[in-house]
Amino acid sequence: MTFLGSFMLLASLTVQTPSDSTPAIGHDRSGLYIGPFVGGVIGELHDEYGTSDARTDFSAGLQFEHISQNGKFLRFGAFYAGRGSKNTQEQFVEFPVMYGYRLPDEGRTRVFFMGGAQVGLRTSCQEGSFNCNAAGLESEDFDWGIVLGGGVSLPAGKSNLVLDLRYLEGMHEVGDGKNRGVTIGVAYMLPHGQKE
Repeated sequence: MTFLGSFMLLASLTVQTPSDSTPAIGHDRSGLYIGPFVGGVIGELHDEYGTSDARTDFSAGLQFEHISQNGKFLRFGAFYAGRGSKNTQEQFVEFPVMYGYRLPDEGRTRVFFMGGAQVGLRTSCQEGSFNCNAAGLESEDFDWGIVLGGGVSLPAGKSNLVLDLRYLEGMHEVGDGKNRGVTIGVAYMLPHGQKE
């Protein structure tokens, strides 16, 4: 980088207009998350034999969130999650990372949207009453997927109650299919640092 380029970069970082004179101060919060999952394994063979019938399980774990003053946030966590279908029951430990935006509001009630990805490590798999490997079902112990969702953050004393809906589009193979489903979750989030 040239001397002139370095000088202009330094100037852009140090010179502020009056409206920018207050630095953007974010805050963090963390808490427990739990909610039911409804989904199935989507694939031609599964559909043909009816094994993609919806399965209901649950997701639970811890999540952490960093919120910037402009409404953008980064959320990540670690969860137990039940996946699969009516006949193919899988359990995962999952690690989602999502980036989102909270709509402006004068109070502490905020509607938000988010999207991101997650990785998962499968801890067990049952095909009917048999282990998936014993049943001849070819599948992978590592999963990753795309997550999209939204929800609302509500005041609960000094903390927040967060309700959200997440759609998962899995990318790992379960036989010839892939996991898909929706989680409707609730989280009790404790603030750290600046209050909302």
